[in-house]
Amino acid sequence: MTGTNKPMVGTFRSAWRHRRWRRFIAATAVSSTGDLLYSVALVAFLIESTGSAGWVAGAFIARMIAWTVFGPLGGVIADRFERRKLMFVLDITRAVVMTTIALVVAADGPPVLVIALVVTSSSLSTPYRPAAVAATPLLVPEDDLAAANAAEASVSQLAWFVGPALGAAVVALSGPSLAFGVNAATFAFSAVLVAGLGNVGTGEQVTDHEPRVGMATQMLEGARAIRTTPGLVAMTFLLLAVLFAAGVESVVQVVVATERLGMGADGVGVLTACIGAGGLLAVPFSARLGRRPESGQLLVAAGVMMGLPLALLSLTHSPVVAGGLMVVEGLGNIILDVLLITMMQRACPDALLGRVFALQDSGGSLAQLLGTIVAPVLITTVSLEATLWVGGGMCALVAMLLLPSLVALSKRTEAERLRLAPLVDELSALGILGDAGQAALERIARRARLEPVPAGSVVFAEGDHPNDLFVIRSGTVVISTETEGEIRLMGAGEWFGEIGLLREIPRTATVTAADDVQLLAIPGPVFLDAVTAHERIPDPVATALHLRLSRTHPHLLDATTAAPWPAAP
Repeated sequence: MTGTNKPMVGTFRSAWRHRRWRRFIAATAVSSTGDLLYSVALVAFLIESTGSAGWVAGAFIARMIAWTVFGPLGGVIADRFERRKLMFVLDITRAVVMTTIALVVAADGPPVLVIALVVTSSSLSTPYRPAAVAATPLLVPEDDLAAANAAEASVSQLAWFVGPALGAAVVALSGPSLAFGVNAATFAFSAVLVAGLGNVGTGEQVTDHEPRVGMATQMLEGARAIRTTPGLVAMTFLLLAVLFAAGVESVVQVVVATERLGMGADGVGVLTACIGAGGLLAVPFSARLGRRPESGQLLVAAGVMMGLPLALLSLTHSPVVAGGLMVVEGLGNIILDVLLITMMQRACPDALLGRVFALQDSGGSLAQLLGTIVAPVLITTVSLEATLWVGGGMCALVAMLLLPSLVALSKRTEAERLRLAPLVDELSALGILGDAGQAALERIARRARLEPVPAGSVVFAEGDHPNDLFVIRSGTVVISTETEGEIRLMGAGEWFGEIGLLREIPRTATVTAADDVQLLAIPGPVFLDAVTAHERIPDPVATALHLRLSRTHPHLLDATTAAPWPAAP
């Protein structure tokens, strides 16, 4: 603790300080629990109505195919539209779909129609997760990013306990229809929470004067980012190996529990609970691991912890030993989840983050589906032991082979942070950026460009379209308008150009270099993401906005310029 009430940065308490992120994680918790609740109801309905487990398998495969096929498109959508509005619309739409399923089930409708609606819901979900991952860095500062990702991972882990238990209880008491209705309500509740998030950015920054590229082009840009951004290929291969092992494990767990351990079918639940317990044990320190410069080595270790325990199940017949191995796997699961997401958020350009995550997610779904198909074939044709080593051993081996690439990634990330540090310190001292977090300042430093302006040159003219914010590093500029003439001089450490960006209006004054000037030009969308990520405009920005408008364009003054704007609805 740095004080009596202020928590240490990078801790869970520090992450929980951020009100908008609390709304976001509450929405995640509610909808994740509802999804797992309705999965139980779907199995119950299909078994009751068809009497065949084949329908259950068919529904699972159909959902995985939807994720695989529509995942890349979902990433494009996540980067194409304003994220808060997109997540709100998706929540409402899925609530409608779930309500429809509840009515069909209540009326004993055909299973085919229910599966079709379930696939529709899964397809609608594909843009949501990429948008959420891309939004998180705008909800918490860099120092708390790993803690926030760890908290979200722990919420997902808890949902795996709570969701199925609630689903079983609701189905037992009232039948599958009500469970689908409850899931619809969770989506509606999530929509209410998401609506109050305010600005969480949008990947694609397109002005009125720029053409919007097609979705196919945007999808290719995401694939190109994975190929060309150092470290993303290695992270993608590790993710594919982990999810292939997860697909294998989903099949072999039943055989291991019944044939090797003699625990019966209920043993699957025990082994799954051990994985969950390991994940919960990892939560307290996974946030701190995400901030360490050795994140590449830690990511490899997490991959080994995910795969090796699965392979080692082939060497034991002891339920106790097997449970211990699953606890280790659960530890690795949470650590890997937190590190993968945090490293990707740091390495990937913000404008492409949704597409990159969606492509990885889509490929991961395909890898998991492949694992579920390969596992029974290997068990039948070779042996259970060989299947365990193919799934778990391959995961551990891939992680170790990727060690050089992932270590290089973590070194590059740390070197980039150190390279940007002087400019980040300079930006943090500017009142215009108010309470912008470390991540936002690093994004600005990465995108800002130096522009020398000779004496007498016009930086921009009154009425021009606003594109950038400018910070004066050296020299003096003259601010003038057609009606008032010269208004004032501005020098080093001052900024200009924020009015047009914040109010979305043409430039309100002309800026001319009085002598040779060195400017730092910050792209408008990057600046707006930094300052509008808060519920209110930072005080220095609001004050400057009010004073400057009162001098140049007093008719534009209103409550939103005389004081910080209210939180977005």
